Amino acid sequence: MKLYSNMVKGGEQQNVKNQSLISVLLLLPLLVTTASCEQHRPQGRSKEAIGEYLYREEILDPCRRMGNLGSLSAGEEQGILHRVTQHLQQAKQALAHEDCHHLQLTSLLGNRENYTTLDRSRQAAAVHLAVASVQAHLLFLRLDWTTSQGLPCGSYTATSNISRAYRRLSTSWESLSCASSRSLSSSLASPTLELNLSSVLATPVHRRTHCRARTTRDCIVLNMAATTVSRLRRLLQSPSL
Repeated sequence: MKLYSNMVKGGEQQNVKNQSLISVLLLLPLLVTTASCEQHRPQGRSKEAIGEYLYREEILDPCRRMGNLGSLSAGEEQGILHRVTQHLQQAKQALAHEDCHHLQLTSLLGNRENYTTLDRSRQAAAVHLAVASVQAHLLFLRLDWTTSQGLPCGSYTATSNISRAYRRLSTSWESLSCASSRSLSSSLASPTLELNLSSVLATPVHRRTHCRARTTRDCIVLNMAATTVSRLRRLLQSPSL
């Protein structure tokens, strides 16, 4: 399996700190969507600090926009999985990228090559980590296409379709992240959940300005998302969870 580095050659490499400040600022309109965010927004902070705060909240508390769901029935879980699968297919069709199954992205976490040999608890931990990591990447996929629609990465219609597809996928993935965190929590110790989320937040996710590098990254993320959904579905169908 070839590793597709999180840093790209030929001018793509960026200063992580500066990129982070720019990215969280641009993420603001994508993240500030509920009154709850307004209520808990840190006071007297710069826009960059607010953006970073909201990004952390997006990862640390995926259920904050869904309210007090309580326990989900098997039918509700399957409904969420079905919507994510549909939106994932739509995103792949909009991207129309060549096969990238031989590539991995170093910033994507939870893709254990020995997954099938793990016990159920370790499989649940790997899936939880992967769900959170994909969620973080989807925010940046949306960011890249929302802020650079049209040429040179395609027609305005094509890039707008990608942006809309990613927005739908990101929204349904947030529901999946919430549902999975509740469903898998009984199989995972609290320190494992916290360590997974801390690992995601500590791993830089880089933007892609070059069109080819961007679509390759997106293809890898979407493939990882599909693998994660498949693994989660099997875990939820297991009577031990």
